[in-house]
Amino acid sequence: MMHTPADFTGTPGRRRISALGDFVLDHGFTQVLAPTHLLRSPYDDWLDIDLENVRRLKNHLDRGNGGNIPIVYSLAITYATLRDPAQEAMDGSG
Repeated sequence: MMHTPADFTGTPGRRRISALGDFVLDHGFTQVLAPTHLLRSPYDDWLDIDLENVRRLKNHLDRGNGGNIPIVYSLAITYATLRDPAQEAMDGSG
């Protein structure tokens, strides 16, 4: 079953991020890969959701004495989005 934005926002999202943070702290991990989703455009709703969850995870780790644990954020976009000239114009360089 595919995730929906509702899985990572509101109370369900906070619970998932807290569980991830607790797992990292409980098992002594030295870094954590942030939960991210494939973005199909620069305006994909998942981008804001994922960034908010990285902030929540960082706050959770900080509160649990894990402020030194790096969070790796892997940006995943489709090749079609990367090569779309209309979307390239949005990079701010043109």
